[in-house]
Amino acid sequence: MYYTLCDYKTDDSILCKIYLRRIDEDGILGEAIALPDYINVEGFTATQPNIGYDPFLNKEVLFYVSDKDGGRGKNDIYYSVIDGSGNFAQPINLESVNTPEDDISPFYHKKTKTLFFSSEGYFGYGGFDVFCVKQTDAGWGKVENISTPINSSFHDVYFTLSDDQKTGYFSSNRLGSMYLDEEQEACCFDVYKANIKPCDLTLKTLVFDALNNELLLSTKTVLKNLTDDEATRLSDSLTGGQFLKELDCNKEYRIVVEKGGYYPDSIAFSTIDIEDLDTILKKIYLYPSHLDLDVLTFNKRTLKELKGATVRVVDLLDRSVPDLVLTNPDSNNFAFKVERGKQYRIIASKENFTTASIDFETPEDRGNNERIVKKLYLEPAGFLKYLPLYIYYDNDQPNPKSWTSTTDQLYTQTFDPYYAKKDTFKQIYSEGLEGEAKTVAENSIDEFFDNKLKKGYDEYLLMLELLHTLLDQGMNFEIVVRGFASPRASSAYNKRLGERRFDAVRNEIEGYQEGVLIPFIKNGALKIRYVSYGEQQAPKTVSDDLNDERNSIYSPDASKERRVEVIEVKKISN
Repeated sequence: MYYTLCDYKTDDSILCKIYLRRIDEDGILGEAIALPDYINVEGFTATQPNIGYDPFLNKEVLFYVSDKDGGRGKNDIYYSVIDGSGNFAQPINLESVNTPEDDISPFYHKKTKTLFFSSEGYFGYGGFDVFCVKQTDAGWGKVENISTPINSSFHDVYFTLSDDQKTGYFSSNRLGSMYLDEEQEACCFDVYKANIKPCDLTLKTLVFDALNNELLLSTKTVLKNLTDDEATRLSDSLTGGQFLKELDCNKEYRIVVEKGGYYPDSIAFSTIDIEDLDTILKKIYLYPSHLDLDVLTFNKRTLKELKGATVRVVDLLDRSVPDLVLTNPDSNNFAFKVERGKQYRIIASKENFTTASIDFETPEDRGNNERIVKKLYLEPAGFLKYLPLYIYYDNDQPNPKSWTSTTDQLYTQTFDPYYAKKDTFKQIYSEGLEGEAKTVAENSIDEFFDNKLKKGYDEYLLMLELLHTLLDQGMNFEIVVRGFASPRASSAYNKRLGERRFDAVRNEIEGYQEGVLIPFIKNGALKIRYVSYGEQQAPKTVSDDLNDERNSIYSPDASKERRVEVIEVKKISN
């Protein structure tokens, strides 16, 4: 028990000292012990003791009032930290709170970490008013007048507050107090009880996606009352996605929000300094923990989009995580969501293609929200590795200047004479050019003859070899072929020329290895279908000027138009 004993210094002033008495288990008061002389300073008063608590030091604190030298004014508030053995530290002036006038009657409310006191040094209603100041980890906050009806134009002192903050007591000499002398209205203070009204304050919380500002539904949101160490789970509205909750005044809160696929986040706020508000709006923005991954599949041979593949995304760091698997028959685009800071492997597969894979690592930085795009190129297998197959012819071959649609020649009979003319093509196509332009022209002819003409011829023979093997195994196939011509002649002539070129390909198939494929053609196991395109699709860079042989015969563009394409080798039922 802490208390004061006082003596009159003069008729209108007294000197007080603070004492304590310890109470044993039986409730018996021990002997009176005066506090140290650095608290009870000789010649000055020390009074109004109150035991508080410093949550940051985790120790009890003695608050008291003294008019000793070195203060800010008349009576100042001091505090002394009490150690575990009951010893008192040197007192410290509460300078951030004290004024040049009287600051008295300290009361520390432990639950709200708030010091209440009375002062004549702050702007108020008159006389002593009750003020409060919040203790934080950064020190003491802003001093606030707790306003009417507790404060009046008279003296209002010795305010205390119950633990549940619903009841307060204080002393006042306001009108209505009992007087010793009614005529003189002399003296005195009465004790008043204040019923604290509940705080009419509502919290409204909205949770958004930090990237697109869209309202998030079905989040796990917890409101933590830091002052009273309580937590409440909030339920969101499925239509509005908002949280509503009644709040208490003079509290510190934290909202903690979680949602699958997002980083959790929180926001702290206080209702201590709230004025003229009935709703506190808090918006929380969650950053996605995932990243968007787009996987694109391509035919490695043609570099065209490859539809119908199956793509698997594997977490290399945690094999307990199920693989992400998608099959897209209509597109080559596969969309996934992957986690940040992970290592993944993408595996793409498709029938008649070799499997392709790629490893990559996702960034950890949540500020990096760029979509990840990975391209996989699948190598065709079986016939697909040769398709589309391009077979090229020399100008007006086979059977030049003929209006017939058939020929007795085999394609291989046209290849050797054509390939032997490579130097002639280089000479004519580069004629009149010099320096780099001449080199570019010659290189383009080499590119066509070696990487187009000869490559097509070699792959054609390999395809026939594979076809023979599979036909022997009892499979049935249809070969789809289409022919092209450069635009030097009329459309009618070019149509027949395209048919002759197809006929030369068919002759090659029938004559392959002295006719080993003819029985399959006769019994229907091997079918050959032709689609003629003539010159309809020739590019504008190919000249139809008969006098411009360089661009209508010898240019690489014109050479590429004189071709037959094997566009499909399709397996058919028996």
